[in-house]
Amino acid sequence: MPSGADEQIVKQILWGIETGRMNVGEQLPSAHALAAELKIDINLVAKAYKELEKRNKVETERMADHTEVLFIRKPPKPLYKQVFMQVFCAISGNRFIQQILEKIVDISQYAMGIGSGGYPLTSGERAIFSLLRQYISPPYCIFDAGAHKGHFLKLILDNLSTEDYQIHCFEPGRSTFQFLERNAPADDRLRLNNTALAKERGKTILYYDDAGSGRASLTPLNMAHFGIEFNQSESIQMDTVDHYCETNRIDRIHLLKLDIEGHEMDALMGALGMLDKKAIDIVTFEFGKSDVDTRYFFKDFYYFFTGKGMQIFRITPSEYLMPVESYREINEQYRTTNFLAIKRGIII
Repeated sequence: MPSGADEQIVKQILWGIETGRMNVGEQLPSAHALAAELKIDINLVAKAYKELEKRNKVETERMADHTEVLFIRKPPKPLYKQVFMQVFCAISGNRFIQQILEKIVDISQYAMGIGSGGYPLTSGERAIFSLLRQYISPPYCIFDAGAHKGHFLKLILDNLSTEDYQIHCFEPGRSTFQFLERNAPADDRLRLNNTALAKERGKTILYYDDAGSGRASLTPLNMAHFGIEFNQSESIQMDTVDHYCETNRIDRIHLLKLDIEGHEMDALMGALGMLDKKAIDIVTFEFGKSDVDTRYFFKDFYYFFTGKGMQIFRITPSEYLMPVESYREINEQYRTTNFLAIKRGIII
């Protein structure tokens, strides 16, 4: 490591704090461990840590075994902010103000796209097609997984009516698929598949509360708090993106849309071959209440897509694509939200 190693350590830790890659309360490695990892004098690490303490960026805590451990320090609020928060918290300690605050949060989050992703025609997903036309040349190959009764398909047809395209729709439920067939136009460029996209091929069970329900999932969702019971099911067929592409000689997917009630990550596992070949340009996926039952976190999607060299955006009802530049716990919002992951190199 070059001279000024202590300064570089300070800069790297400050950068980590500013970008959110290092969180408040996160423990720093001991001076001995970091010196060994970087192959530098332990005194340089100690000097860097002392400088960070002087700047109030880290703090020392004595543990039960009497060792001293450094943690990222929560930045102190200016005095006026401290006073404001004390007063605000004091007056908000009642049911009426708490209900108002909840309503404000609800409205704010909706405008951010959190909880507004349930219906394609009002969710802001129209922005996807402007992006597609701007950066990718037709003919387009589009996969619509979780096509349901054809709402997203209608959005595709309305926005790409003058373009050359091939659309592959996937809807596993028998009753819902019949709705899709009735709603879809007769067009050789449109292929309807009565199957689910998943992480493996074969048969499985689709659970739902009513025939044609938009809540149908490969997991029996627990929605008892809404008075909804998943008391119906049927056997369905599963395929993977990779196998379907190989069988149908598809070498590129320009848009892969996933709205499959908590099993979006499973479909991505079945598309690893295409993703590893960078043969999928744009993925849109839903994240919301179903992911509670399937036990997925937004963190899983963030690291999956960034690991594949893709950048993530949150889709807002205004059709603005808000970049998700780093993972933060605030991203874990289990209300229906649409995200877009785009291959780096396609510049927004």
